[in-house]
Order: sequence, then structure tokens, then C-alpha cells
Amino acid sequence: MYEWEIEKANVGKVIAYVEEVTKKRTKKGEEMAFVTICDDSDEWYAIAFPTIYSRFHSLLQQGSVLYMEGKIEQRPNGWYLIVQQVRKPVCVYVKIDEQHASPSVLKQLKDVLTAHRGYAPVILYYEKERKKVQLSHEYAVSPNDESIRQLTALLGDGNVVVR
Repeated sequence: MYEWEIEKANVGKVIAYVEEVTKKRTKKGEEMAFVTICDDSDEWYAIAFPTIYSRFHSLLQQGSVLYMEGKIEQRPNGWYLIVQQVRKPVCVYVKIDEQHASPSVLKQLKDVLTAHRGYAPVILYYEKERKKVQLSHEYAVSPNDESIRQLTALLGDGNVVVR
């Protein structure tokens, strides 16, 4: 997981890509959601029960990157995050077009990210393959003027966005 941080017994925080959202209705007819979350190394599941889902349904959308907090619970088919809080993190989106997909440019990208280590997750978008990859927390970056300037100089105008 991008950043799976256990603060106290059974409490976790994660920044992850939302791969899939499956909505269900409870016996009382309230909507809830089962959410598949992932990064480049792992896949987990989160559950948003009705009260939480009604508050955060607009954020819990396929394709989004979210910061989630909740209780970690073991269920018969694995570990789940029982969602208690959701918000959008600051992320750095980097587009890798065909002319910048060479191993040497990717090595330079790695060097820039390592030099400006921080808290913001980095999402790579490989234009040719139309594929998004969230980098592991080792490559989280500090989205300051200097790091963004260096990334833009390396990858070109319009290929680096902070949101």
C-alpha cells in the first residue's frame, strides 16, 4: 500500500488509487460501498458503511486518489479498512509521453523525486499505454517551486500538475 500507517491498535491511514467502487444496499435500504484500493505494489479493500458513504460518496469514485482513515479489520477474505474519514490529498501528476519514456529520462525522474522527498504521492501517466501508476511512498515528493521546476524542465511544459 502506498502508505499504510498503523497509529494505534487497528487504526490505519492510507493514500491510494480507487480501482473499483461497488455499491450495495443494506437491509434498511441505505447505500454503502465496497472499494478496491491499490498502488503499484498491492491491492486492499475498504468498506464505507451508510453513514460514511452518504458523507463521502462524491469522493469515492473510480479513478480517484484518496487519503482514507479508518479501522483495520480482518475478515474471512482478508484485511479491510473500515472507512471513517476521506479526503483528497495533494498529488503530483506526471505525464510520461513517448519522447520522455526512455530509461535515462526515467532515471533522472527518479533522481529528482528522491532529491525532493516529501509527502505528496506521485502518479505517473504513461501516455502511450494510457496507464496510471501510483509510485510507492519512497518517491513521494515535496511539491515546492523548485521540485516542480525541475520536473517540468525534465518532462516538458504541461506534463507536471499538482492537484
